[in-house]
Amino acid sequence: MAGFYIKKVIANSAEKGDASVTFGTGLNIIQGRSDSGKTCVANCIDFIYGGSMSKPFKDSAKYDGVTMIVASNDKPGEITLRRTVGKNQVDVTSTISGIDSGTYDINYKKNAKNPPLNDVWLRLIGIEPEVMIVTNARFETKRLTWKNLLRVFYLDEGRVDDIDSIVEPSHRYMENTLFLSALLYLITGRTFTETDAQEKKEIKKARRKAVKDYVNQKIQNAADRKKKLEEDLHIFEGVDVEAQIAEATAALEETRKKIDQALEDSKKILAAILDDEQQIAECNVLLN
Repeated sequence: MAGFYIKKVIANSAEKGDASVTFGTGLNIIQGRSDSGKTCVANCIDFIYGGSMSKPFKDSAKYDGVTMIVASNDKPGEITLRRTVGKNQVDVTSTISGIDSGTYDINYKKNAKNPPLNDVWLRLIGIEPEVMIVTNARFETKRLTWKNLLRVFYLDEGRVDDIDSIVEPSHRYMENTLFLSALLYLITGRTFTETDAQEKKEIKKARRKAVKDYVNQKIQNAADRKKKLEEDLHIFEGVDVEAQIAEATAALEETRKKIDQALEDSKKILAAILDDEQQIAECNVLLN
């Protein structure tokens, strides 16, 4: 089964040496008195996962980075991830097939030189990157990330005794649709991105306004055209339009008759020319 487990977490310090905690497969429990470093271990894990905290250690700790070693459940090899405090990049050394070594960015950036760290975590749990899932009730889509799924199995210590569900907490309702979409993808393998995204309210409002403005403009244009036609019609005031039309029609008919007569005369002239040409040809034959 695809997945991974943490083998070791190391707090790096060039000044006083590294400190580490080793884990095994299955359930691991860290116990100790207050202020002995339990929270620091959790912070280091979150820091490597891509957490935004720039300093997972107390100022007095004098640690400058975190290294975490993870192993795959179904593939041989392991991955070592190293992140320096204050940097948003992680150096990855991998011996697991399908996951490349190199420098990864914490956050996804379009056309970035380095791939996002999200690719490493998703491939470790058997998901290829570039999966798009539904992000809100309007069916807009967003790239599936490791952080979308982290809520299922990584619980902040401040919420251990929280009565809210970790699946759908009331105080994080803005993220619930995105998280539930990610969880539904894990369970069913469906992304539901085939559903067309619905327009936002402001877009619908702007579209309605544009249609309204367009119709109003057309009505105004029609009114202006009507006014112009009414002004042009004043030219014909006092004129018997029907008589003018009848006169023009009669003139056209007379012209048509003249054209017909001219065509008839042309036919007669053409026939005479053809007869003359034939007689000339006969005379030429006799002359020869």
